[in-house]
Parts: sequence; structure tokens; C-alpha cells
Amino acid sequence: MEENDKKIMIGVGVGVGVIVLIALIMFFSCGKSKPPPPVYKKPVKVAEKKKEVKKEEKPVVEKEPEFIEKKEFYPTSELKARYYVYASKPDIRHKEYTGYYKSGEKKLEYVYKDNVKEGPLTFWYKNKKTAMTGAFKNGKRDGEFKEYHENGKLKLTYKYNNGVLEGVWTEYYSDGKTKKIEKNYVDGKVVGPVKYYDRKGKLKKTSSDDDRKESVK
Repeated sequence: MEENDKKIMIGVGVGVGVIVLIALIMFFSCGKSKPPPPVYKKPVKVAEKKKEVKKEEKPVVEKEPEFIEKKEFYPTSELKARYYVYASKPDIRHKEYTGYYKSGEKKLEYVYKDNVKEGPLTFWYKNKKTAMTGAFKNGKRDGEFKEYHENGKLKLTYKYNNGVLEGVWTEYYSDGKTKKIEKNYVDGKVVGPVKYYDRKGKLKKTSSDDDRKESVK
């Protein structure tokens, strides 16, 4: 091998060695790049499935009715009255009481409260027109009462106080406006004169307490 070729080979070898040496120095000086630290994640708890507890189906218990409807009938089997009693106390009336004519029309209506009449009272004629209105309080007639002719016109007006007639009592002719008789009650008894009127509304007669006493004799 010629001298020049040897020199070239040596030069190439030295160059390669230098490059390798530089690469090694750079590798060890920089070091290997470290991977990023792992991110800590809390373990996810798997929700436990709630055990479905089957509830025992309770049998439906029907409530006993608080009231029982009662009916009364005429001897000829027509409905006479309809009312209610406590289921647990069948002798005690409560709520509405309704009476009927044999023909089926409503005759009267009032209310029971624990076997005692309490509240409004109404009577009707067979033609369905009102015959009388009033009220009960603690089982006794109380307050203003009105009665009507079958044509629907006013017939009588009077008042009760704890079941006793009290105050002015007035009767009207069939027109419902013209007075026929007028008297005054005190503690259930007529006190003072009784006045009688003709159909034109003129006073035609007056009777005193003495007159009435004489008529009784």
C-alpha cells in the first residue's frame, strides 16, 4: 500500500473516532430524557347496585261506611222517608231527612245532627211549590218562619224563640200582601188585641184579651 493511501485511511479513522467520541460525550452529558411522572388517579368505586326489595303487597281493605241510608215506606209500599244513621250506632240519625208524598214528590226536608234536628226546615205542596220555611236549633223551632198559599204567595209570618212563639204573628190573604189577622205572642201566649182586616186591608174588628176569655166561657 502506498504511503498516501495509508495516510488517508488513518485520517478517515481518526475522523470517525472523533465523531463517535463527540456523540458519546453529548449522550452522557445531556442524559436520557425522563418520562413525565405518572398522574395519580383515585380509583373509581363501582356503585353497588341496591338490591331491590320487593314490598309485600298488602291487601286492600275497604273502609266501612260511616253512615247507612235508611228508608221508610207507606203501608201501600210507596217511599215515605229517606234518612241516614251511623253505621256503628243505627239508632242515631244524622245528616238529611227527606219525607215524600205517596205520589213521589218531596214533602219535607230538614237535618239531623246526632239525633237532634238542627238547621233549615222546608215543606212543599204536591205541586212542588214551597209550603213553609223555618229552622231548628237544638231540636226546637227557632227564628223566623213563613208559610205560603198553594199559589206561592205569602200566607203566614211568625217567630219562635227556643221552641216558643214570640213576637208578631201575621196572616195574609191569598194575594200575599193584604193582612188578614195580626196578633202578638209573648212567651207562647197571645198578649194584647187581635186585629182582623178585610180584603181591602181595612181594620174591621179587634178582639181584646177579655173578649177571648169571654168566648172561652
